[in-house]
Amino acid sequence: MNSPSEFVLEARNLAKTYTQGKWWQKKFHCHAIENVSFALRPHETLALVGESGCGKTTLAMCLVGLETPDSGEILVEGTSLQSLGKSERASVRREIQLIFQDSAGALNPRMSAIEIVEEPLLLRGQPRAERRESAERRMEDVGISAKWKHRLPHEFSGGQRQRLAIARALTLKPKVLILDEVFEGLDLSIQGQIANLLIDLQQAHGLSYICISHNLALAAQFADTIALMDRGRIVEKGSPEEFQRRHSLPSALTASRPEAAMSAHSGA
Repeated sequence: MNSPSEFVLEARNLAKTYTQGKWWQKKFHCHAIENVSFALRPHETLALVGESGCGKTTLAMCLVGLETPDSGEILVEGTSLQSLGKSERASVRREIQLIFQDSAGALNPRMSAIEIVEEPLLLRGQPRAERRESAERRMEDVGISAKWKHRLPHEFSGGQRQRLAIARALTLKPKVLILDEVFEGLDLSIQGQIANLLIDLQQAHGLSYICISHNLALAAQFADTIALMDRGRIVEKGSPEEFQRRHSLPSALTASRPEAAMSAHSGA
Protein backbone atom coordinates (compact mmCIF):
# COMPACT_ATOMS: atom_id res chain seq x y z
CA MET A 1 0.00 0.00 0.00
CA ASN A 2 1.26 3.46 -0.93
CA SER A 3 2.01 5.89 1.87
CA PRO A 4 -0.23 8.98 1.97
CA SER A 5 0.78 11.59 -0.60
CA GLU A 6 0.82 15.35 -0.13
CA PHE A 7 -0.33 15.63 -3.76
CA VAL A 8 -3.79 14.85 -5.06
CA LEU A 9 -2.53 14.53 -8.65
CA GLU A 10 0.93 14.13 -10.16
CA ALA A 11 2.25 13.83 -13.68
CA ARG A 12 5.75 12.48 -14.14
CA ASN A 13 7.54 12.80 -17.48
CA LEU A 14 4.40 12.39 -19.58
CA ALA A 15 4.85 12.20 -23.35
CA LYS A 16 2.39 11.79 -26.21
CA THR A 17 3.25 11.69 -29.92
CA TYR A 18 0.82 11.55 -32.84
CA THR A 19 1.83 10.13 -36.20
CA GLN A 20 0.22 11.74 -39.22
CA GLY A 21 0.24 10.84 -42.90
CA LYS A 22 -1.26 8.11 -45.07
CA TRP A 23 0.55 4.85 -45.72
CA TRP A 24 1.84 6.11 -49.09
CA GLN A 25 3.08 9.37 -47.58
CA LYS A 26 6.05 10.23 -45.44
CA LYS A 27 5.04 9.99 -41.82
CA PHE A 28 5.05 13.14 -39.71
CA HIS A 29 5.47 12.84 -35.95
CA CYS A 30 3.82 15.50 -33.81
CA HIS A 31 5.14 15.61 -30.24
CA ALA A 32 2.01 16.90 -28.49
CA ILE A 33 3.52 16.71 -25.00
CA GLU A 34 7.11 15.96 -24.01
CA ASN A 35 8.50 15.23 -20.56
CA VAL A 36 5.67 17.05 -18.73
CA SER A 37 5.75 16.90 -14.94
CA PHE A 38 3.77 18.71 -12.26
CA ALA A 39 2.28 18.08 -8.81
CA LEU A 40 -1.07 19.41 -7.61
CA ARG A 41 -1.85 19.78 -3.90
CA PRO A 42 -5.31 19.58 -2.31
CA HIS A 43 -7.31 22.84 -2.65
CA GLU A 44 -4.72 24.23 -5.09
CA THR A 45 -5.37 25.79 -8.50
CA LEU A 46 -2.77 25.18 -11.20
CA ALA A 47 -3.11 27.17 -14.43
CA LEU A 48 -1.74 25.62 -17.64
CA VAL A 49 -1.17 28.54 -19.97
CA GLY A 50 0.00 28.63 -23.57
CA GLU A 51 -0.91 29.30 -27.18
CA SER A 52 -3.26 27.03 -29.10
CA GLY A 53 -1.51 23.81 -30.08
CA CYS A 54 1.02 23.87 -27.23
CA GLY A 55 -0.29 20.61 -25.73
CA LYS A 56 -2.56 21.81 -22.92
CA THR A 57 -5.66 19.91 -24.03
CA THR A 58 -3.71 16.77 -24.95
CA LEU A 59 -2.31 16.76 -21.41
CA ALA A 60 -5.83 17.11 -19.99
CA MET A 61 -7.08 14.23 -22.15
CA CYS A 62 -4.26 12.02 -20.87
CA LEU A 63 -5.05 12.92 -17.26
CA VAL A 64 -8.72 11.89 -17.57
CA GLY A 65 -8.03 8.78 -19.66
CA LEU A 66 -9.37 9.97 -23.02
CA GLU A 67 -5.84 9.60 -24.41
CA THR A 68 -3.09 7.21 -23.35
CA PRO A 69 0.37 8.72 -22.88
CA ASP A 70 3.22 6.97 -24.67
CA SER A 71 5.39 7.16 -21.57
CA GLY A 72 5.45 8.64 -18.10
CA GLU A 73 3.31 8.16 -15.03
CA ILE A 74 0.10 9.61 -13.58
CA LEU A 75 -0.52 9.33 -9.83
CA VAL A 76 -3.74 10.07 -7.95
CA GLU A 77 -3.12 10.57 -4.23
CA GLY A 78 0.13 8.66 -4.55
CA THR A 79 -1.34 5.71 -6.49
CA SER A 80 0.11 5.14 -9.94
CA LEU A 81 -2.66 4.53 -12.48
CA GLN A 82 -0.30 2.30 -14.46
CA SER A 83 -0.14 -0.10 -11.50
CA LEU A 84 -3.90 -0.66 -11.48
CA GLY A 85 -6.17 -2.98 -13.41
CA LYS A 86 -8.71 -1.58 -15.87
CA SER A 87 -11.67 -1.44 -13.45
CA GLU A 88 -9.57 -0.02 -10.58
CA ARG A 89 -8.09 2.57 -12.92
CA ALA A 90 -11.56 3.64 -14.08
CA SER A 91 -12.68 3.98 -10.46
CA VAL A 92 -9.71 6.17 -9.52
CA ARG A 93 -10.10 8.31 -12.62
CA ARG A 94 -13.56 9.36 -11.41
CA GLU A 95 -11.65 11.54 -8.99
CA ILE A 96 -10.67 13.70 -11.99
CA GLN A 97 -13.40 15.36 -14.07
CA LEU A 98 -12.94 17.45 -17.21
CA ILE A 99 -15.14 20.42 -18.09
CA PHE A 100 -14.89 21.36 -21.75
CA GLN A 101 -14.69 24.83 -23.24
CA ASP A 102 -17.84 24.47 -25.35
CA SER A 103 -20.49 23.90 -22.70
CA ALA A 104 -23.29 24.05 -25.28
CA GLY A 105 -21.68 21.33 -27.39
CA ALA A 106 -20.93 19.18 -24.34
CA LEU A 107 -24.56 19.13 -23.16
CA ASN A 108 -27.06 16.82 -24.87
CA PRO A 109 -29.62 19.22 -26.43
CA ARG A 110 -32.43 16.66 -26.05
CA MET A 111 -31.93 16.15 -22.31
CA SER A 112 -33.35 18.35 -19.57
CA ALA A 113 -31.05 20.10 -17.12
CA ILE A 114 -31.71 17.57 -14.36
CA GLU A 115 -31.15 14.63 -16.74
CA ILE A 116 -27.81 16.13 -17.82
CA VAL A 117 -26.61 16.62 -14.25
CA GLU A 118 -27.71 13.20 -13.01
CA GLU A 119 -26.50 11.18 -16.04
CA PRO A 120 -23.12 10.19 -14.49
CA LEU A 121 -25.03 8.67 -11.55
CA LEU A 122 -27.41 6.90 -13.93
CA LEU A 123 -24.45 5.30 -15.69
CA ARG A 124 -23.25 4.03 -12.31
CA GLY A 125 -26.62 2.45 -11.62
CA GLN A 126 -27.67 4.69 -8.74
CA PRO A 127 -31.42 4.52 -7.94
CA ARG A 128 -33.53 7.26 -9.53
CA ALA A 129 -34.66 8.96 -6.32
CA GLU A 130 -31.10 9.15 -4.97
CA ARG A 131 -29.57 10.48 -8.17
CA ARG A 132 -32.38 13.03 -8.64
CA GLU A 133 -31.87 14.36 -5.10
CA SER A 134 -28.11 14.55 -5.60
CA ALA A 135 -28.48 16.29 -8.98
CA GLU A 136 -30.84 18.89 -7.51
CA ARG A 137 -28.31 19.63 -4.75
CA ARG A 138 -25.54 20.09 -7.32
CA MET A 139 -27.74 22.45 -9.34
CA GLU A 140 -28.39 24.51 -6.23
CA ASP A 141 -24.64 24.48 -5.50
CA VAL A 142 -23.91 26.20 -8.81
CA GLY A 143 -26.76 28.69 -8.58
CA ILE A 144 -29.30 26.99 -10.87
CA SER A 145 -32.73 26.79 -9.28
CA ALA A 146 -34.26 23.31 -9.13
CA LYS A 147 -37.46 24.81 -10.57
CA TRP A 148 -35.57 25.09 -13.88
CA LYS A 149 -34.64 21.41 -13.88
CA HIS A 150 -36.91 20.53 -16.81
CA ARG A 151 -35.51 23.21 -19.13
CA LEU A 152 -33.43 22.21 -22.15
CA PRO A 153 -29.87 23.53 -22.65
CA HIS A 154 -30.88 26.08 -25.30
CA GLU A 155 -33.14 27.74 -22.72
CA PHE A 156 -30.13 28.72 -20.61
CA SER A 157 -27.57 31.46 -21.18
CA GLY A 158 -23.93 30.65 -21.89
CA GLY A 159 -22.96 31.26 -18.28
CA GLN A 160 -25.82 29.10 -17.02
CA ARG A 161 -24.82 26.27 -19.37
CA GLN A 162 -21.31 26.46 -17.95
CA ARG A 163 -22.82 26.18 -14.47
CA LEU A 164 -24.74 23.06 -15.57
CA ALA A 165 -21.52 21.53 -16.88
CA ILE A 166 -19.86 22.21 -13.52
CA ALA A 167 -22.82 20.70 -11.64
CA ARG A 168 -22.64 17.58 -13.80
CA ALA A 169 -18.91 17.22 -13.08
CA LEU A 170 -19.57 17.51 -9.35
CA THR A 171 -22.08 14.65 -9.18
CA LEU A 172 -19.31 12.03 -8.89
CA LYS A 173 -17.71 14.01 -6.03
CA PRO A 174 -14.30 14.39 -7.70
CA LYS A 175 -11.18 15.71 -6.03
CA VAL A 176 -9.85 17.44 -9.17
CA LEU A 177 -11.66 19.45 -11.83
CA ILE A 178 -9.87 20.22 -15.09
CA LEU A 179 -11.29 23.43 -16.52
CA ASP A 180 -10.55 23.61 -20.25
CA GLU A 181 -10.97 27.26 -21.29
CA VAL A 182 -14.20 27.51 -19.26
CA PHE A 183 -14.08 31.33 -19.35
CA GLU A 184 -13.70 31.52 -23.13
CA GLY A 185 -16.54 33.32 -24.91
CA LEU A 186 -18.12 34.68 -21.73
CA ASP A 187 -18.56 38.36 -20.95
CA LEU A 188 -16.10 39.77 -18.43
CA SER A 189 -18.79 40.10 -15.78
CA ILE A 190 -19.84 36.47 -16.31
CA GLN A 191 -16.20 35.36 -16.17
CA GLY A 192 -15.94 36.96 -12.75
CA GLN A 193 -19.14 35.25 -11.58
CA ILE A 194 -17.93 31.83 -12.74
CA ALA A 195 -14.50 32.40 -11.17
CA ASN A 196 -16.04 33.28 -7.82
CA LEU A 197 -18.43 30.32 -8.07
CA LEU A 198 -15.45 28.01 -8.62
CA ILE A 199 -13.68 29.46 -5.59
CA ASP A 200 -16.81 28.95 -3.47
CA LEU A 201 -17.08 25.34 -4.68
CA GLN A 202 -13.38 24.76 -4.03
CA GLN A 203 -13.82 25.79 -0.43
CA ALA A 204 -17.11 23.92 0.04
CA HIS A 205 -16.01 20.63 -1.56
CA GLY A 206 -12.24 20.65 -1.02
CA LEU A 207 -11.55 20.69 -4.76
CA SER A 208 -8.29 21.13 -6.65
CA TYR A 209 -8.33 22.73 -10.10
CA ILE A 210 -6.28 22.59 -13.26
CA CYS A 211 -7.30 25.67 -15.24
CA ILE A 212 -6.35 25.54 -18.93
CA SER A 213 -6.13 28.94 -20.61
CA HIS A 214 -4.32 30.86 -23.31
CA ASN A 215 -4.79 34.05 -21.29
CA LEU A 216 -1.90 34.64 -18.91
CA ALA A 217 -3.55 37.71 -17.40
CA LEU A 218 -6.71 35.73 -16.53
CA ALA A 219 -4.62 32.92 -15.05
CA ALA A 220 -2.81 35.42 -12.84
CA GLN A 221 -6.15 36.38 -11.32
CA PHE A 222 -7.33 32.84 -10.68
CA ALA A 223 -4.42 30.47 -10.00
CA ASP A 224 -2.09 29.66 -7.12
CA THR A 225 0.59 28.40 -9.53
CA ILE A 226 1.06 29.02 -13.25
CA ALA A 227 2.78 26.60 -15.65
CA LEU A 228 3.59 28.03 -19.07
CA MET A 229 3.57 25.49 -21.92
CA ASP A 230 5.27 25.81 -25.30
CA ARG A 231 5.54 23.13 -28.00
CA GLY A 232 4.49 20.35 -25.67
CA ARG A 233 6.72 21.24 -22.73
CA ILE A 234 6.33 23.18 -19.49
CA VAL A 235 8.93 25.89 -19.98
CA GLU A 236 8.24 28.06 -16.94
CA LYS A 237 6.49 27.67 -13.60
CA GLY A 238 5.84 30.01 -10.70
CA SER A 239 3.36 32.00 -8.65
CA PRO A 240 1.18 34.72 -10.25
CA GLU A 241 3.34 37.31 -8.49
CA GLU A 242 6.48 35.84 -10.08
CA PHE A 243 4.85 35.86 -13.52
CA GLN A 244 3.75 39.44 -12.90
CA ARG A 245 7.39 40.46 -12.43
CA ARG A 246 8.81 38.35 -15.27
CA HIS A 247 6.19 39.22 -17.89
CA SER A 248 5.34 42.79 -16.86
CA LEU A 249 1.71 42.01 -16.13
CA PRO A 250 -0.26 44.96 -14.69
CA SER A 251 0.25 45.05 -10.93
CA ALA A 252 -3.53 45.29 -10.43
CA LEU A 253 -3.98 41.73 -11.67
CA THR A 254 -2.87 39.84 -8.59
CA ALA A 255 -4.55 42.39 -6.34
CA SER A 256 -7.83 41.75 -8.17
CA ARG A 257 -7.70 37.95 -7.90
CA PRO A 258 -11.20 36.70 -7.07
CA GLU A 259 -10.13 35.14 -3.78
CA ALA A 260 -8.59 38.44 -2.70
CA ALA A 261 -11.84 40.22 -3.49
CA MET A 262 -13.79 37.61 -1.57
CA SER A 263 -11.51 37.96 1.45
CA ALA A 264 -11.99 41.70 1.41
CA HIS A 265 -15.74 41.24 1.11
CA SER A 266 -15.89 38.77 3.97
CA GLY A 267 -13.97 41.16 6.17
CA ALA A 268 -16.33 44.06 5.43
